[in-house]
Amino acid sequence: MHIIPNKLYLVTGGSGFLGGDLVSRILSLGGRVRVLARNEGKLVSLKQKYPSIEISPGDISDPLEVKQAYKGISGVFHLAASKHVGLAEIFSRECIKTNVIGTMNVLNETLENKPDFVIGISTDKAAQISGVYGASKFLMERLFKQYEQLNENTKYRIV
Repeated sequence: MHIIPNKLYLVTGGSGFLGGDLVSRILSLGGRVRVLARNEGKLVSLKQKYPSIEISPGDISDPLEVKQAYKGISGVFHLAASKHVGLAEIFSRECIKTNVIGTMNVLNETLENKPDFVIGISTDKAAQISGVYGASKFLMERLFKQYEQLNENTKYRIV
């Protein structure tokens, strides 16, 4: 999956640790970037650092916000996730809402908009499940496999 100059790429959760590096990399390859993330402060900081990016404050668990973020995109880097293992055990609903339902929203839009690719970020905790976080990432991986069967026009990858 190559970054094509002047094409627009969506990075969900792009205001996080990995997101900033990914945004920088896409821009260095000539791509354009739209970031969908919940943390407005970090989004504003990212926009100040990279003035050419588009920011979209929102939550992937909201289908309308995902739909709006998909307009005109060529590919998706799905980094948005509830990542804290300990909090996932206490606030299971929030973890599932983001990691499973949010992923379904991100993938549902691929059926209508048909981006070239969607890359999802998983974890080793999905291989040997011992808690809510690992289970949610396991389900995310399975959803990617199902959508790959539903939409031959988009490449789905988990890394």
